[in-house]
Amino acid sequence: MNRRSSVLKRGAFMAVVTVLAAAAGSAGVLMWRTFNPLPLKSASLSPPSPSTAPVLLAVGDQRPGFSLADTDGTLRSVAEWDGKLLILNFWATWCPPCLEEIPTFVRLQSEFADQGVQFLGIALDSQDNARNFLREHSVNYPSLHGQSDAIELGKRYGNTIGALPYTVAISREGKILMTHHGVLDEAAARALIENNR
Repeated sequence: MNRRSSVLKRGAFMAVVTVLAAAAGSAGVLMWRTFNPLPLKSASLSPPSPSTAPVLLAVGDQRPGFSLADTDGTLRSVAEWDGKLLILNFWATWCPPCLEEIPTFVRLQSEFADQGVQFLGIALDSQDNARNFLREHSVNYPSLHGQSDAIELGKRYGNTIGALPYTVAISREGKILMTHHGVLDEAAARALIENNR
């Protein structure tokens, strides 16, 4: 009887350990997926070769060049905004935190445009989705778009975890001033502009 009780306790202990291990594994997968989201369905990304692997940017590094289409389909180069304080914002119409910060950027663009401050959206979205959103919400700054190209561009600019929104501030001389994962609140955005315009 005593031995049987011991076997039952051991069996119960092993069952609890198994359940806890499965829960921990599931939590680990969820955490990993949170910081490593699946690519968009339309994006077909292949692993980067060593020669094209993204290089992590640091404050003070020269910004990488790029060209993407705007929401009217015109190819635009980031060099068009050289000489301005450029605030790149990676966003998507399906990203609620992205949509939360856009009205702040619209206000700041209006307030600081004549002082050489330029917001530039990079939509990880289709041309139609991005164009329709920008028009419906009277966004007063340009937005380029792409899917796999915009994802890769985000990585080049330091967004290795694929988080949205993601913001990069670039000085008038083309140097990286700041990178920021998540919503950039108005106080922080305003301080960034005031300190670098």
